[in-house]
Amino acid sequence: MLGSLNLGSIRGFLTSLYHGEGAGRKPIPPVSLLKAQLLKHLWRVPSDRRLSLLLKRNRGLARACGFRQKTPSHGLFTQFRHRLGRDGYEQVFSLLLEQLLKGGAVKGEVVALDGTAIKAYSQRSLDNKTGKSDSEARVGRGRRGFVLGYKVHMACCTGSELLLAFTVAPCNLNEKRFIKPLLEKLKSQGICAKTVLADAQYDSSKS
Repeated sequence: MLGSLNLGSIRGFLTSLYHGEGAGRKPIPPVSLLKAQLLKHLWRVPSDRRLSLLLKRNRGLARACGFRQKTPSHGLFTQFRHRLGRDGYEQVFSLLLEQLLKGGAVKGEVVALDGTAIKAYSQRSLDNKTGKSDSEARVGRGRRGFVLGYKVHMACCTGSELLLAFTVAPCNLNEKRFIKPLLEKLKSQGICAKTVLADAQYDSSKS
């Protein structure tokens, strides 16, 4: 799957994150680094160190990512994520979605909104509301009780089951405040949904 991905539309953006001239070694192709990050999430690899070891041992996976010879150290993967940052990941998402929309793989005529809680890598503070090592995490209701972490609010195309827009917020914030930002993100991508489906938590008179 990784080897067949067409990431040409984001190659220019990823390359722009690096210095094109001057002294220094030629950077490892950033598209390959991004594919490795996709592999990390798909295979649920817990760390960059484990990812580096996996690619070193599995040449087939390394070639699928685009690493023909030496595979990157775990430090290079960490540097790439920091270089890309939150805004960079969202830009990559937007460029890939634009490609899918132009190709007709995604229509977005019927959109479903939903949210899912993600646990923070932190213990709870003494106030039992915030994170001890992650000050932005909050305690909120998940599918199976209360969790410390964040909630990802998503808008998905029901036809293709692909993600169209998302936003991440502390777990304690009410879902009602995120329906408008999600719909605005859809509009900015040129998606005018005919029908929007959502749980009652997203419903309010202001929405």
